[in-house]
Amino acid sequence: MLIAEKIYAEVQTLPDELAREVLDFVYFIEARYDLKPASERDLQRRTRTPGSAVGKLKMLVEDDEHLKDFQDYMP
Repeated sequence: MLIAEKIYAEVQTLPDELAREVLDFVYFIEARYDLKPASERDLQRRTRTPGSAVGKLKMLVEDDEHLKDFQDYMP
């Protein structure tokens, strides 16, 4: 069995979040050893999954008190 096939078999058993980390590591290795043209690497980095951050942020306090700090930036 080829190394790539072994990696593929292992990644198939991982949850999506961990498989994504493996993919990010592959991108890191490609960039480190300059295995792909920069334009191709940049295109891969820009590809995102809509809604992938849902449920990852939690509001600890729900109030408008912090908004006054941003008055200079608000219309």
